[in-house]
Amino acid sequence: DRVRRGAVVARMDAREISAQLAAAEASLEVARAAYERAEQLRERRVITLPEYERERTAFAAATAQVDQLRTRAGFATVTSPVDGVVTEKRVESGDVVGNQTRLFNIADVSELVARVGVSELDVVELSQGDRVTITLDAFASRTLNGRIRRIFPAGDPQTRLVPVEVVFDAQSAQLARPGFLARVTFALATSDNVLLLPVGAVLGGQGSQSVFIFDEGVATR
Repeated sequence: DRVRRGAVVARMDAREISAQLAAAEASLEVARAAYERAEQLRERRVITLPEYERERTAFAAATAQVDQLRTRAGFATVTSPVDGVVTEKRVESGDVVGNQTRLFNIADVSELVARVGVSELDVVELSQGDRVTITLDAFASRTLNGRIRRIFPAGDPQTRLVPVEVVFDAQSAQLARPGFLARVTFALATSDNVLLLPVGAVLGGQGSQSVFIFDEGVATR
């Protein structure tokens, strides 16, 4: 389901907290009346300063107790923090949940982003805002559009790949779904009239790459 920010997605059983809050509010009214009476008596010097301080402290403690219970009662209503789509519901009515229990996954689909790793040799050709083309396995025959939103400042020391975030344009985002496999094509430096061969034919590592040419029955490196 699509939900708006602030929409109620779950309610906890708060009857016990509500009863505690009602009792605390009643105690607060008693403490307030006693404190106000103590202020009047103190002004006429009928009671001592320790007696006045006792009533003032009791009123402050009762106020803090009510604030605490109101806060806890507020947590009983769970609302969506963002506009988005519920992608996972992990609880059912009647379940018992504890602290830090995840109840829902809500995806903000206002912008869909694909994060891809780009070789350090190629990432230097890219800039933020560059246009890219995207294909999804779910819609293999359609070419979608996007742009580079962010190029990370550091690469992975193990893979030597630099993360690049690509954001779909509004029309393309209507087709995509969170979790789809995206294939991104970047427009790097281009060359004309070059020999094109399968990458599987290239042997060796960086700096010592070669191919075999088959001529008259003989393979030559």
